[in-house]
Amino acid sequence: MKSYRREDKWFAASVAILFVILSAAVIIASRRSYNDYYAQFEAETAARLTSIVELKANEIGLWRRERLGDAALFQGDRFFAELAANYFANNDEA
Repeated sequence: MKSYRREDKWFAASVAILFVILSAAVIIASRRSYNDYYAQFEAETAARLTSIVELKANEIGLWRRERLGDAALFQGDRFFAELAANYFANNDEA
């Protein structure tokens, strides 16, 4: 069996310790990078969803105003009121 010198053992131990330290540094840096990316992705997604919600709320508001305008138009129309009354009076399914 070959006998290793003390310097060889010290060098092997130093390389092993250096490898462990560098591996730990890479793992820690990767984890921090992932956490930063995740936080940024989450913030961007929340901003996108917020803008979609605002757009949809505005669309619903516009749609409601249009329907209220239509209802106001029909409410003041005497001819339409007579047609609707005749329809409901003559139609048993309504």
